[in-house]
Amino acid sequence: MMDLATGRSIVGDCIECSLGNLEFDENLYSNKKMGASWQCFVPNKEGIIKKLPNIEILQKMKDITNVWFHYQENEKVEDLKSNFSWVVQVMAQGENREAAKFNALTCINYIRENSLVE
Repeated sequence: MMDLATGRSIVGDCIECSLGNLEFDENLYSNKKMGASWQCFVPNKEGIIKKLPNIEILQKMKDITNVWFHYQENEKVEDLKSNFSWVVQVMAQGENREAAKFNALTCINYIRENSLVE
């Protein structure tokens, strides 16, 4: 999320700084007046995943930058209070934090409406 919000690679900057290749006289990171948001889909109940939306549809949604599926159809999801029960994670950006959160939640709501766990 920091990479999206700042336009810089934090990992890359840490490596370059450790190697002595990064010199700066001012702050490297400032708000680009963009926002980033991460959200995950956890089903309302445990069971076998019978249906999930197509990843290509999710990737085409407004300002969705990354989508990770941790489960596929016909796999069992259980222990819904664990981060191991995250079925799908999405990362979104937007013109500010609120817009980014809206974009991510819109995608998660689409996933919820187009998924089936029995």
